[in-house]
Parts: sequence; C-alpha cells; structure tokens
Amino acid sequence: MRYLTIILLFSGFFSYASDSIFLIANAEYDKENYKSAIEKYQEILSDSLESPELYFNLGNCYYKLEDYASAIFFYEKSLLIQNDFVEAKENIELVKTKLIDKSENMPSLFYINWLEKIKNLKDIDSWKKSSIILIAISLLFFLLSLIFKLRLQKIANIFLFLSLNTFLITYYAVNDLNNNKQAIIFSNSSDVMSAPSENSKNLFTIHLGTKVLLIDKIGNWHNIKLDNGSKGWIKDEKLVNGYMTKSLKEIKN
Repeated sequence: MRYLTIILLFSGFFSYASDSIFLIANAEYDKENYKSAIEKYQEILSDSLESPELYFNLGNCYYKLEDYASAIFFYEKSLLIQNDFVEAKENIELVKTKLIDKSENMPSLFYINWLEKIKNLKDIDSWKKSSIILIAISLLFFLLSLIFKLRLQKIANIFLFLSLNTFLITYYAVNDLNNNKQAIIFSNSSDVMSAPSENSKNLFTIHLGTKVLLIDKIGNWHNIKLDNGSKGWIKDEKLVNGYMTKSLKEIKN
C-alpha cells in the first residue's frame, strides 16, 4: 500500500510514558511483529489517549495481518477525528479491493456535496472556534460603532454574516456526526432481510469489512443502509462499542 507506513506522533497531550510506548510499538511494526505492535498501541488507548495517527497505525497493523475489517475500522476511526486525513482515505480504498462487497456510493444532491466539501475543510472543533471568534469580532465592531460613533456597522454586519454561516456549518457537522451512526461488519457473511424477522425475505448478503449506516433498531435487529442506498434489516447477536468509538461500531455475528 502506498501509505502503509507507520506515522510518528509526538503530540503535546501524550505523556512521556505514552510516547515511549508509541516508539516501542513503531519499532515492533518495523520488525514485522504486528500483533505486538497492536498490543502496545492498545496500551495507549487504554489510557484514554487517542489520535488519528494512532488509529491509522493500528489500521496498518491489521492490514498486514490481513484482518481487513479491523483495518477499515481503524482507518475510519482516524477519519472521525480528522476528516481530511488523506492517507487514511486512500488506504480505505485500497483495502476495499480485498473485500467481497464493492458497493459504490449513491450520488448525492449537489447542495449536499457542496456542504460536505465545506464541512470537511475543518474539523468540528475548528468550526466551533471560528463561529465564536467571528461572533466576538462582530460584537466588538458593533460596540466600537456605538461607543465611539464610528461607521463600523457594515464591517460588523459582514462578520455577523460570516459567523452565522460558520454556525450553520457547525450545526450541520455536529448533526451529521450524531445521526451518522456507522458500523463495520466483522462477520464473514450476514443476510440482510426485508423486515426484522427471520421469516422475511432475504434481500441480499453483506460480507466482512462492509461499512453500513445504522438507521433504527427493533429488538436484536438493526435497520441498515449501504453506501449504494440499499436498505434492510440485519440480525445482530452482539453489538458492541469499538475501542473508544464516537459513532463507529463493530457488528459481529
């Protein structure tokens, strides 16, 4: 893989001990001791520390072990933190070539594509900060115009307009994250039914590594949607949170 290399990470929030473990894990990866590297990376996660690079490295380890579902899972988790992580996106596409299911994304409406492109320019925290800063600047200009009788209303209105737009983008990003409950299928094959019942019609079968959108849940059945728009119900004997997930989950049958 083009980007199947370990990324070094020395972030400020990492403790000295975590930095040391990270370096040990990288060394294990270089020695092709991928299982040992995974254990070390997981030690860092167990300390409630995460980063897109850490998840990216885990994805690379699992790819080397030919555990493609786990590889995609961790690449996707890195994108939950940093949605413009180009290497993770490219690695996902490369891993997909190893999978049985190769569904294509359903075309979106032009304004949805436009919103997605704007949203992905920054992460959610950056959009939140931008909104607050722009609102503060607009209020500052309004106060200056009132106190010192300066003609700054137009400038204040411009910043207010920008702040409202960034607020709307932030709202869209947060809403998308909260409602976009994704899952990765970890079973070799799973039948997707027309209704939450074993007696319903078998619509199609999905396989290891497929990413789905969780729409609804009735009992131990989940209503899912694929990237190509196909929908159905899948019986989930065990739905568990993945390692420190935000919205991404594992489905194991």
